[in-house]
Amino acid sequence: MIASGVRSAVILGTALVALIAAHAQRVQGAEFDNLVVGTVDNFLPCSDRTASGGYQGVSLDAWRRVAESTKIEYSILAIPTFSRAIQMAADGKIHVLASCPKITARRLEVVRMSVPYMGTSIGFLSLKEEESPTFEFFFKVITNKILVRSLGILIIASLIATLFVGRLEKGFTHISGFKREKKVGFLEAWLLILLGSGFDKTSHRTKRSHFIVLFAGLFRILFISLSIGTIAAIVREERIPLSVDTLSKQKLRVMLQGGIAVSAETAIENWLMTQMDLNSLTPKKNSIYRMFSEKDPIDALLSGRSKHIVSDIGVLNDIHSQLPSPERYHISHRMGYTIPVGFAYGSNLDRRTIQKIDAAIATMNFNGSMHDLVNYWRSREGKM
Repeated sequence: MIASGVRSAVILGTALVALIAAHAQRVQGAEFDNLVVGTVDNFLPCSDRTASGGYQGVSLDAWRRVAESTKIEYSILAIPTFSRAIQMAADGKIHVLASCPKITARRLEVVRMSVPYMGTSIGFLSLKEEESPTFEFFFKVITNKILVRSLGILIIASLIATLFVGRLEKGFTHISGFKREKKVGFLEAWLLILLGSGFDKTSHRTKRSHFIVLFAGLFRILFISLSIGTIAAIVREERIPLSVDTLSKQKLRVMLQGGIAVSAETAIENWLMTQMDLNSLTPKKNSIYRMFSEKDPIDALLSGRSKHIVSDIGVLNDIHSQLPSPERYHISHRMGYTIPVGFAYGSNLDRRTIQKIDAAIATMNFNGSMHDLVNYWRSREGKM
């Protein structure tokens, strides 16, 4: 009886140890035959479910290439929001999330992230201001350092040229002025040389006067060239989005008055609220519109509920292209840096599979194929 009891205890203990070992292997090292890949719907250019039931987007294309190189079988599950997708990964209900999840400190506290395969930046799509920019543009032109300095050089050069011409011509009695009179004063002679009215009006007696007037004319040509280039640069600068670093407390307060729309339960919403906290701003009711569906961004702008949308640059470009009057809107601000993006791993995904996926991403980053894929989507959907 005693021997039989000992034998039963040994068998039971062995079975228990085997079960524990099998569970540990399943948690740490077992590979799955078919992974469940979650993707957030209506989030182009990252991920979207098409009308035919297929899936598209840069993140999904990246995953397809990774799965092909690693021989991983998978099925795709559409998830409505990012917060739910991250929670499902944390709970082990999906193995991988492929929808451009940003690698942030808060997210890393919940799930493990893959090697980055691209970068993105945050920006604002804004309604253009109705006020005329004429005065502001004129002020920028007349206060531009290059134009002011080049104009000063032109004035000094023309003054020196006028002095030499007056000395060589023995005064200005034989120089025809604006009214064709055969006598002009110093000021009018200077204006003639400054404006470049022509040799026939500014020199008659000596060839050296011609050379001096030509010399002054070169400065005038240089000034005109600099003016054209500088004004073109100012016009181009007006069209380039400002850095989000330039968003002052006053500017954010004005944007809040116009309304800011943001996708709910996302890292971007967390970023926006952080900006509010850093500037000690408390958003009033309805000043921040939390979006949940695909149609919300366009409805928010067209209805006037919000004058600004904050999101990924790629998403903003996609929204901009769908607006009925896109010329009324522009990217007003954007980050001057990029935030790394990767896949989010589910808590139930084994370590060996994670290593295979990370290695595949690293290989694609190194050989440039991931770069080509991202550039393809950038050209298709606009800069991301």
